[in-house]
Amino acid sequence: MKKIIFISALLLFSVAIFAQTSPKMGAPYTDVGGKFKFYIADEDYIYTAKVKDKTELLVQKLDKTSLKELSQKIYKDALTKNAVPIKLIEVNGLIYLFYTNESKRSIVEVYVTVIDYKNLALKEEKKLLFAIEEGLYKVPYSTLCKVFVSEDKSKFLIQYQKALPKDQMSEQTFGLQVFDNELERVGGGEVLMPFRWDVMDDMQYSVQNNGDIMMAGYHKIKEEYHLVTINKDDKSLDIKATKDKNSSYFYEYAFNKNAQKYVAGFYRTGESDMNMFVINLQDSKKYEVEIPKELIPYYQGKKVNAIMALDAIGQDDGGVLVIGQELYGIEVYEKWNNGVLKSRPTSTVYNFNDYYLIRVNQDGTLRWVKRINKENKNVTNSLGEYDGPMLKVLKFHPRLQYNYIYDEENHYLFFTDNLSEYKGRMLCAYRVDDSSGEGKYTVGFNTGKIDKQKIYHIKPAKIVALGNQEFGVEAYKKKEGDFIIQMHVD
Repeated sequence: MKKIIFISALLLFSVAIFAQTSPKMGAPYTDVGGKFKFYIADEDYIYTAKVKDKTELLVQKLDKTSLKELSQKIYKDALTKNAVPIKLIEVNGLIYLFYTNESKRSIVEVYVTVIDYKNLALKEEKKLLFAIEEGLYKVPYSTLCKVFVSEDKSKFLIQYQKALPKDQMSEQTFGLQVFDNELERVGGGEVLMPFRWDVMDDMQYSVQNNGDIMMAGYHKIKEEYHLVTINKDDKSLDIKATKDKNSSYFYEYAFNKNAQKYVAGFYRTGESDMNMFVINLQDSKKYEVEIPKELIPYYQGKKVNAIMALDAIGQDDGGVLVIGQELYGIEVYEKWNNGVLKSRPTSTVYNFNDYYLIRVNQDGTLRWVKRINKENKNVTNSLGEYDGPMLKVLKFHPRLQYNYIYDEENHYLFFTDNLSEYKGRMLCAYRVDDSSGEGKYTVGFNTGKIDKQKIYHIKPAKIVALGNQEFGVEAYKKKEGDFIIQMHVD
């Protein structure tokens, strides 16, 4: 274990100096509804892949300079009749669209369609990977079938939970199938665990380059934090469980969303102290970072309850970048009819505020840390008498939408914010030079109106890098269709 102390010289805070850029708009093209869309660009073109209706797939090619649509192709039967998309992933010039199909007998089949997007063609169509005879266990607002990709993008992990009869809730089987990028099964399967899936909270999954599987989560009955390694060949288990107070990060932690190599999070060692940890899952090295008090802000006389780990992103030099966001909760006491406050809180309102970018070198030393101010404080979400791990609040909170992009020199964080100097909700970007830690804040444009015209469907997740600090995002105008807006980030 290695411990690193932040020193004041390295506390590189963002300052409220805004540079606004004038956006460039492309010509409208075919509007496609739905949320399953993918955007990618090369030296000359922007490509999109979109699920259109239930079985159709639209692939587009746009000019990166003029932002005009050059060509498109619609595949009417690219998906099965009852397809439910899970995820779109780009690997080596191909886009993999994973989806499920539920038959009349409730058997759930897992399929993939592979898109050669540069040629607007399908390489693999409706390939059946496996079937789940019992069907999937269903949870409100969520799906219990998810796809993860390894750091080198050579392996896919498909994780699922089978539907179970009410008299078999003690089932301890986890569905964990591993495939290579040729879509051949290479390991995993239905793995028997020493605990029931329904007693585990905030389960996180990853697949390593060799195909082994990692799981982490909180055992609600034993009150233990588990980190599990599953051998892809014989499904043998290596379980590390602890009740150590410094392991309470499993309430506020995140695996890398894209390259599943790191897990990072924040935890408290005292009333006013906040620490960060980073674990490299491939070599089990752990680094701890003590965050100084001056970096932990106050809100309404209270210190921030937690810093939520949103992502832990491996860097080319072997280091890691951790993205976090501040969170604090306020208990709400309603009144009885006689006007007297109730003795117990009836709900908790959670507030999500400033972002953090923390860059750690390969040897565990700190390179820089940035706290990115958000003016739109007190963004709230009331979940009633919710007393579970904070990560559940994070997953369902609608304002926690951001996009991280790296261009080999600079880190970019995109998000929306209500700024006092501007009308409407603005698309904002913060750029940090990887070497020096110097940063700059750019205000793009109003996400609800541009050139006095209402626009819709702008989300940070849809942003695509165009090169030379230029970025594009797709928007929609009524009666005209979709179009690309280009913005420059200083």
